[in-house]
Amino acid sequence: MAHTEDIKEAGADALASLHEDRSDPPLEEFRIWPNRSLPPAGHRHVLVFTLAMFAIPMIPAIAAGVGWVLLPYLLGATAMLGYFLRRNTRDGQATWEHVRIWSDLILVERHDPGRRPRVWRANPYWVRIKIHPDAALENYLTIKGEGREIELGAFLSPEERLNLHNDVERALGVARSS
Repeated sequence: MAHTEDIKEAGADALASLHEDRSDPPLEEFRIWPNRSLPPAGHRHVLVFTLAMFAIPMIPAIAAGVGWVLLPYLLGATAMLGYFLRRNTRDGQATWEHVRIWSDLILVERHDPGRRPRVWRANPYWVRIKIHPDAALENYLTIKGEGREIELGAFLSPEERLNLHNDVERALGVARSS
């Protein structure tokens, strides 16, 4: 079985070869991504509201002449807010995990911005999934097999991690029985 370190050394060709040997569809498949509470269309509303809130105290300041000195800083702060909102959305869309379960294989791919995908494989019969209720991250979820333990859905809320645990546990039960 290939591990993450092997794939990093071999490069993208090794990652592609992991999927070529599976022509059958998985028994269960999960694609996990972080929640985006502010859609990209909402960025415009936030920026307009921010500019409006900056403009209210600026009107008397501009009339006094001092506002012209402050105006570039306020516009710069608004531009930086817009930049970081777009970057947060872009980074969030680039972070996701893909879990596929067959009767003889579980494959977990983690995609992070600016990094190669990390892949973990194991036999579902030997895999154990565990919730750590006392960890620093509430309902911390790990999956262990092939001598390694990886985190799963770290960017999810505690309730979503609990639901994911139940779904993956059920899917592993189906894979073990087939």
